[in-house]
Amino acid sequence: MATTSKSICSICKEEIGIEHGGWDGGHNAQPINDGRCCLTCNDTQVIPARLVKQFGWSLEDAQIVGQQMSQAAEKMQTRYVS
Repeated sequence: MATTSKSICSICKEEIGIEHGGWDGGHNAQPINDGRCCLTCNDTQVIPARLVKQFGWSLEDAQIVGQQMSQAAEKMQTRYVS
């Protein structure tokens, strides 16, 4: 369910956008911080940090995966959100 007020990303401080399906509540920003984050920060910072912390991945490998996730998410946004 979408929220009624605009949320701000706790990492980049930009407005959290609406994702496909209408969700505009952002993502859990842990382990970066305890707030909510936008899709871009989730893919490029939060997910890589979790991969490093949980699985011992190198930061470089985790960032590559994050960039690929971000690119895929952008394609989905243009496909499903008008």
